[in-house]
Amino acid sequence: MKNIDLKAITNLLIGLPCWSIIGGKGTGSVIHLGFGSKKLRDRPLKNPHLTEEERLYDSSISLMVYCSWRLSSESDIICSWRDAIDNIEDMLLNLELIRNKKITNINICPLSLDLDIYFEGNNKLEIFCDETNDYDADNNYSLFTEEKIINAGLKSIIYYETR
Repeated sequence: MKNIDLKAITNLLIGLPCWSIIGGKGTGSVIHLGFGSKKLRDRPLKNPHLTEEERLYDSSISLMVYCSWRLSSESDIICSWRDAIDNIEDMLLNLELIRNKKITNINICPLSLDLDIYFEGNNKLEIFCDETNDYDADNNYSLFTEEKIINAGLKSIIYYETR
């Protein structure tokens, strides 16, 4: 099973709040979500679009999403990566719905490595691994821990890097 290590890492996320959400200005539809403990940065970031906490601290576990994604509730589609084209401010505002919300469950599709991340408040972040050629990007998403990086690469092939 190719996602055994990925499943172990995503299980670590259950119960952790998403305290950092970085996206939009300068990144378009790419989003970076921070979880776990906060580590003081060597140098604070200067980006004025970040919270003071995000400028001062990095997260012990983070998820960088390059591929298609969608945020939904039990009854509505709230926003998606496509909103970065014409409606980036609303996209960022809607992503705030998961800030400081704990992850309650994560489902991983064994073949595609698509993720369904469930948050308190009944919101779900769906991540669709649709990167199949290197024209647009290298990875679908990357999960960073203090020891390693797990990449869901092109055609949902996992590869690892050490930190």
